[in-house]
Amino acid sequence: MARFVLRERRRGLTVCRLLLRHLFQTAHSRARGAFYFRRRKAWVTPATRLSGNAQLSLSCPMHAANKTNSAQKMSPPGVKQAADGETRAANIKKKLMKNKLSVEAAAPANADQQSSKQRAFAKHCANRELPTQKVLDFLRAQLPQQYELAEIVGRWIWLEFDGQHAAANILWRLGFHWNQRRSVWQHPCGACAPFASHPADPRTKYGSYFAADLKPV
Repeated sequence: MARFVLRERRRGLTVCRLLLRHLFQTAHSRARGAFYFRRRKAWVTPATRLSGNAQLSLSCPMHAANKTNSAQKMSPPGVKQAADGETRAANIKKKLMKNKLSVEAAAPANADQQSSKQRAFAKHCANRELPTQKVLDFLRAQLPQQYELAEIVGRWIWLEFDGQHAAANILWRLGFHWNQRRSVWQHPCGACAPFASHPADPRTKYGSYFAADLKPV
């Protein structure tokens, strides 16, 4: 019985010694800035952990990337901000250069489109000065269906028909314009007076007839 009691006392003392040793080691390690690394089952300092990752990085690229990220995290705030600023500046510069190259590449095409539109508009304005008979001759040769509907009002030519995109483009290049109020295509034939008074119905003032009704001489 006495031996059993002595054995239990010794076991209790041993457990107490281990607990005290563990508590002392924990307090001492934390005082030195160490922490418990579960994966390695040991108390380590940040320098020890970084050196371990450095050794692993030699054999595994993934650990090399982790080491770089860890080093960046452990770097001072001023150094990290400077590195981030340089990275952002490089990205912004790269985007600006890319946008500049795309604009320069698209510039010739835009210039050609603008020049073609300017030439088409200049031709449209010049054809508005053509005489009535010349415009009728062109309609009879190029747009015979529209020629059958051409109505001459004074010196102007009016066309009223269901809109066709191809015919509308040709009429615009010839000098016609679309009158929204009267819903007709009109050609001034050189008699354009935008500031003059316009009657409610020009047919009653100037008279009108269809070009197809005229008998060829």
